[in-house]
Amino acid sequence: MPFRFAHICDLLERLDQVYSRYPPYLPKDATQKSRDAVLYWFKKHGQKIRHDANGLALLSTLFPERTQRVHELDSKSLEKIICRALSLPSPRVTDLSRWREPGAGVGDLGACVERVVNQDVKEETAVQSRASGVTIEDIEQVLVSFASQTPLSPPPARPLALDGRAVLGQRHLADCTSDCQLASPNG
Repeated sequence: MPFRFAHICDLLERLDQVYSRYPPYLPKDATQKSRDAVLYWFKKHGQKIRHDANGLALLSTLFPERTQRVHELDSKSLEKIICRALSLPSPRVTDLSRWREPGAGVGDLGACVERVVNQDVKEETAVQSRASGVTIEDIEQVLVSFASQTPLSPPPARPLALDGRAVLGQRHLADCTSDCQLASPNG
């Protein structure tokens, strides 16, 4: 069973809670709380990591600053890719694009994606169940495909030449298909 990206998000969200707390923790307390959060997370997911997770994909997810891959994605391009991959309707695309408005108080692109996905839970176009099924291996495949199309990436990344947008679309269709099968009275 591949390792779900939602598990990584849980860890990052917990660490964000530690460091964005108001009033802030004292530095030594924040360090201890973040250490505790990481240890708890590894204790909780250690079995899956040892037996199921792709080690390279996990490390790539936890340490995204790897220098051997260049993606050449700016935030506007990434926004468009996310909208297409999630098949967001026009009102949701407009809502998602609000992150670019200065002073809108809606947060960064990631926060807006989370808000839009959570809004859709209440509607038929819910994407959260599909998004929660995304694995670190899926993300690794998409990132490798984007890097393979970038001339700035070193040669080992380039021969893969997959279309990252197509990979995202295939992943989205696979999720839609499994969602439909689960919802089908015959499935």
